[in-house]
Amino acid sequence: MLSIIPRRLVRNTTSMVRLNLNVSRLSRFSTSTTIQRTFQYDDTLPPLPVPPLQQTLSKYIESVKPHVSPAELENTTSIVKAFGDGIGKELHMKLLEKAEAERNWLEVWWENIAYLSARGSTPLGGANLGFMFPLMDLWPSKEGTQVERCALVLWNVLKYWEMLRKETLPVETDRDGNKISMTQYLSLFNTSRVPGTEIDTIVRYFKTAKEGNCPDHIIVLRKGNFYRFKATYDDGKILSAPELQRQLQYIKSACDNKPSIPSVGMLTALDRTAWAEARTHLRQLDANNESILNDIESSLLMISLEDTSAKTEKEISEQCLYGNGQGRWFDKCYTLISFENGTFGANFDHTVIDGICLVNHVFHTRDRISSQDGIWKGSIEARKLPDPHGLNFSVDDYITKTISKAAEQYQKEAENVELTINRTHFDRGVLKSKRVHPDAFMQLAMQYTYYKMYNRPAPTYETATTRQFYHGRTETLRTCTVEAIQWCKAMIDVNVSPSDRFQLFLNAINKHVQMMEECKNNEGCDRHLLGLQLIASENGIPLPELYKDPAYVKSGGNGSFILSSSLTGYQATLAGVPPMCTNGYSVFYSFPKNGLTLYVTSWKKDAETNATIYRENLEKTAKEMLTMVLNSDS
Repeated sequence: MLSIIPRRLVRNTTSMVRLNLNVSRLSRFSTSTTIQRTFQYDDTLPPLPVPPLQQTLSKYIESVKPHVSPAELENTTSIVKAFGDGIGKELHMKLLEKAEAERNWLEVWWENIAYLSARGSTPLGGANLGFMFPLMDLWPSKEGTQVERCALVLWNVLKYWEMLRKETLPVETDRDGNKISMTQYLSLFNTSRVPGTEIDTIVRYFKTAKEGNCPDHIIVLRKGNFYRFKATYDDGKILSAPELQRQLQYIKSACDNKPSIPSVGMLTALDRTAWAEARTHLRQLDANNESILNDIESSLLMISLEDTSAKTEKEISEQCLYGNGQGRWFDKCYTLISFENGTFGANFDHTVIDGICLVNHVFHTRDRISSQDGIWKGSIEARKLPDPHGLNFSVDDYITKTISKAAEQYQKEAENVELTINRTHFDRGVLKSKRVHPDAFMQLAMQYTYYKMYNRPAPTYETATTRQFYHGRTETLRTCTVEAIQWCKAMIDVNVSPSDRFQLFLNAINKHVQMMEECKNNEGCDRHLLGLQLIASENGIPLPELYKDPAYVKSGGNGSFILSSSLTGYQATLAGVPPMCTNGYSVFYSFPKNGLTLYVTSWKKDAETNATIYRENLEKTAKEMLTMVLNSDS
């Protein structure tokens, strides 16, 4: 498949990926009193639609307008018209045929093209999400608590796994009460990415209870050493927290009596082809290596039992997003990160699961631990268990040197990431009283901040969910609209009256809300245009002029969004990824009660961007806008 994908598209596929974290239109759980099975509605959801061609092209032209000159817009309009009247029609018909045969025409493409075909290193390429577990209010940093706390967190995580196995996790709905796809949760546990020389694959070992048995072992990584133990007893029940604590303490004590060693997991930070070659060498070196790889890839999840502390939210967030890479197997969908001082986070490879599902899982776990007062309240007796089994890779000079090379390369990339986070007071009630949607408000704040700093618009990506459809994932909401930029210009024009500014603000807000609803229905322009591009590739049709037009990239095409963003809900979420572009920002935000949480990243190698300055200006902008809304007459 790789051979028929345009080289430029493949090179940029990692940066095309963004997280499905927009929870503004989702309730976390269904409120129905009827007993429902987690996945019972998935097969009844409607197929993913293909929007009308001319509608998509009109929306695309609208999204281009803020970023080009009148002459460039005229040229782009001519190119788009020729596309719509010519080859675009043919490609659209072929896409409709594909959609007739597949309930989700995008599903396999998206997984393969947006994620698995990318050949660069994945940890900092957008596929891995760093997440701080929100437990510090319950468990302040305290040395000597690592193993006990980790056991309770793990027990609650395993109860979530058990809910998925038994299909008792409540079915989620959208704001209107409609059932939405739960399929992604099938990939949260027992899932891993496996490198290939041309394209990666996903291995999924999870099964529901009615489907049969699935692996129930956990892999623990500490100081470069791998250990394996079963998470259930002979009767199939999950180990109690004291029993999990016993297993974790065994590993910690065993590793504390020996020095750290370079972790084979560091190889997962290599570019994909280099890692595939190293993995093949590992397998051929010793049959036991292949067995260990199978254990890791099929495991329920991985635990990084860190031998260092992370005391502040910033330190935890940095370690979970990147760190030094030694305690990670970046291909594993779920790595729980436990620090010496009893703080926690996670690193998720979200190739197969979008951010909203991860947010829901993390806060479900946090809520359970809070309801338990952070204390194990069951039996303190621990049954006799087999000791965790050490997994010792056989390595040679080639593997040793490759690990060293991977660590050196990764450290350079990690040091290039600037991450800034903050929680600030924010009275969301003001917005509610004026019927201004918080998400739309924040997107305009991002535009206004960028416009003030750089005196130009920023092509912007916001995630919109399409989970109301069969196996739905995301659509791109291009939030840099004509209406948004008109308002930004009015805000810095002293000749515009406050009332006119506010009316332009409302115009931009309404436009955003309208577009979010359209994208929710898969009626943006990005996924459709991607489908047409891939149809052309698969049929040996030369890349149409529309995709070669400079306006395509200027407006965000090929993953060139300067601002990439997601709303992470209405709790104090700290999670995110690096920016799509070298000269861009990634902005993840949430609205906990009376607050605003920001998680902003940039690349240090770009002299023009600075995440801290942008975040500070964004906070000032949000307060300025809140005052404007409060003082409005409407």
